[in-house]
Amino acid sequence: MKGKGKGSGSSCSSSASEECPLQFPDVSPLDHTTVCPRYTAVTQGDTALTLDDVDTLQLELEALLVSCCARKRQLAHETQVLVSWQEKKIPLPTCTPGKRQRPSDGKPGSKKFKDGGKVFTGGRPPRKHIGTPASTPHHEEGQATPQSVPRNDAPNRFWASLEPYCAEITQEDLRMLEELIHSREDDAEYYRIPVLGRHYAHRWAQEDLLEEQNEGAKAAAAGDTTETKPSRRTVQDSKEADRMLRGAAKELESSDACLLGPLAQRLVSCLVEENLMCSVEDADVGGAAPLAVAGAAQLERRVRRELQEQGLLEEGSAVDNADDQVLAELRRCQAELRALSAHNSSQLATLLKRARDRLQEQELRRKLRIVDNEVLDIFRRISSTRQRKKSPTKKDREQALRALRDRQALVRQVDRLSAGAAKH
Repeated sequence: MKGKGKGSGSSCSSSASEECPLQFPDVSPLDHTTVCPRYTAVTQGDTALTLDDVDTLQLELEALLVSCCARKRQLAHETQVLVSWQEKKIPLPTCTPGKRQRPSDGKPGSKKFKDGGKVFTGGRPPRKHIGTPASTPHHEEGQATPQSVPRNDAPNRFWASLEPYCAEITQEDLRMLEELIHSREDDAEYYRIPVLGRHYAHRWAQEDLLEEQNEGAKAAAAGDTTETKPSRRTVQDSKEADRMLRGAAKELESSDACLLGPLAQRLVSCLVEENLMCSVEDADVGGAAPLAVAGAAQLERRVRRELQEQGLLEEGSAVDNADDQVLAELRRCQAELRALSAHNSSQLATLLKRARDRLQEQELRRKLRIVDNEVLDIFRRISSTRQRKKSPTKKDREQALRALRDRQALVRQVDRLSAGAAKH
């Protein structure tokens, strides 16, 4: 009895193993220490990454990505098969070794032992799920899963971004360079120094006087509503403000008129002789008025322009007040801008020349390809003629010689342009 019970238990375990459709694939991760040595060295910080190692590192990263995607697909397929198997699994009876199974209704008890250890459950016999159509769709779905995974298009995007830099030169590129060079001719306004305006102290004083006058006018208007006529104090304040405004305006006009520029002052000092200087006692300092020179700024500009035309003064030379920090900073920035603009202009001119040479070389190479195709056609025609054991005609020989001469001339021109570009 015990031997029969053990045989029954082994049959149950074998039946259960046949029912399981899982394949248990190897999903161990890739050993990157042996397969990806460059990636391992970079992650550990042993060596520095150079430009020569980028291609090797990219291949190793792609290998790791492929391994990860493959393991992910295998696990997803096994999970799907397991879920489907649990949903469609046929309940099996529990087989305990050493115990007898109850005979089915209407069947003799000895029939179970005569079946050679097979278990009869009263229903339909268990079927194998490995080869059944129920497991086939899951296997097909597992095979179709890699198509839904987005492919790695990073290399395609990388080369697409580099394509404009490696493309051939066109007329549009030459036109763009010419426009850039012409646009730099309008930079003269950045080197122009604006005329020095009025001092902020005079401007603020005038603004304060105007503000006080407005406040006085408002106070006078408010007094008219309460009294029949304004008080003497209000009238006196208004007159005093007007007098101060007129005096400030006259002072500003006189100061602007008498102030000469540094070049004009030097010119005037050269025209005045030292022997004509009078003594301090004879000078009438009490009622002396400043010399009013109309158009002092215009005189300064004319003197500067004349000196520059005569070559006695360089353009942009610093003859202004050395204490003016704003003007010194402005001149320093203009000098840096002028140097940078000159460098950019030279680079653009060099680039335009190289682009024109490259465009000419591309045209020669295009003609060379046409001549090469013509030479190949003539060679095929002569070869086919010789295969028929016939000699090539005089016209074919002349065409071949002319095509070869044209090709040699084009090759010499291309080599000459390439050598000139290499020198630059």
